[in-house]
Amino acid sequence: MDAEMKKYFDVAESVYNNIHFKNQSSKDLVDCLNRLLVEIKKEAATKNLQLKYSVIDFESCLNRPMKERIVKIDLSLLPNFENQYEFILWLVSFIKSISVSRSYYF
Repeated sequence: MDAEMKKYFDVAESVYNNIHFKNQSSKDLVDCLNRLLVEIKKEAATKNLQLKYSVIDFESCLNRPMKERIVKIDLSLLPNFENQYEFILWLVSFIKSISVSRSYYF
């Protein structure tokens, strides 16, 4: 695993553990995604990741066709939170799609 992917994986693992530890998983998809984004923002700051979006309207993502969305994420692929390893792997992909490494900025 290259250093960049390891960074995404570390953030995803930390986000999952933080939400699991705080018992903040939610059955409501939009609520769950908003909690994830809050935790991703916290972890991204410590891991030198710059988020492309400060806010994501997940409600809009769920109600619009993919081509009309500002953030192109397929939320139908979101695994159940209880499936830890699947969820973390999905989270790695999600974090990678909404962030860029700060090391690219000079």
